[in-house]
Amino acid sequence: MRSASRSFYVFLCACWLSLGLYPLGARVTAQQPAASEMSTALAAAPYLRTVLPPDALVYVRIASPWGLLGVPKGNMLGEALASESFRMALSVLQGAIVNNLLGPMQPQIGPLPGVLLDQVRSPLELVVLRPAGGGVVLPDLLLLVQLRSASRDDANALLQTLAQVEPALQIETPLDQAGAGRLQYMGLPLLAFFDTASRRLFLLVTQNPASTTLTQRLQSLQPQADAPMLPLEAEIDASGQGPFVWLDAKTLFEMAQSSVPPEMGKDASSSYSICRRPAYAPCCRQSRHRLLSMQQGPQRH
Repeated sequence: MRSASRSFYVFLCACWLSLGLYPLGARVTAQQPAASEMSTALAAAPYLRTVLPPDALVYVRIASPWGLLGVPKGNMLGEALASESFRMALSVLQGAIVNNLLGPMQPQIGPLPGVLLDQVRSPLELVVLRPAGGGVVLPDLLLLVQLRSASRDDANALLQTLAQVEPALQIETPLDQAGAGRLQYMGLPLLAFFDTASRRLFLLVTQNPASTTLTQRLQSLQPQADAPMLPLEAEIDASGQGPFVWLDAKTLFEMAQSSVPPEMGKDASSSYSICRRPAYAPCCRQSRHRLLSMQQGPQRH
């Protein structure tokens, strides 16, 4: 147990070092390869960031610890992180954390942390999509994560572990031979698809329970080299592995305005005009007159 704790401390320190030292390595950034295109055995490159559909409203990326630690980020540690010896050491460290540290702690913390660190190989990506139908109120939520294994049984085991930890998540139909499955989360349909070729697990929370809904959403994922999110992401996190949030503020504001009933809009505007009336002006003039009188002192007649 002592060796496992020591391994965990080394892991945390290495994560911190891999994220830091960016200003010192600014001069060598141009010499580094494009980090967002790199992936390792433990850290796969994010996918949704490159194929955001035009109706994407929000993009959220939750970093994987292996991506934070093992992928070059254009700083002074880039060459070391890209070396084969470091990747081998990281693989050994990952096995020590999952088996020697989290394994004995499973009765206290449950199986989910160990399963996620063992199975997940990419950041968790979440995209909020504009509702497709006119009568749909809530937007669609598309989640993606890449797994270590290409086996549908392992993907089903991961979903089963999630259902055990989260009571609001129920599995209605496990992943079949085609990779399609159906779940339910808080009463909302949750469509699942696992692509064995890419080892990507897609989950779509939607109000449209049709089996073709997820297929249509996945078909809309096409490479978008001019996506409005990418320039901002390049300035904040060129590696594509760190935490990141982007939202289409203009479209969200327009949607919020259109959802307000006309009568409420009139009431709000009239209330705003009432608040702007200078009802306090007479009081202010009287106070100002008293202040001037006090400053000037008593007048002599």
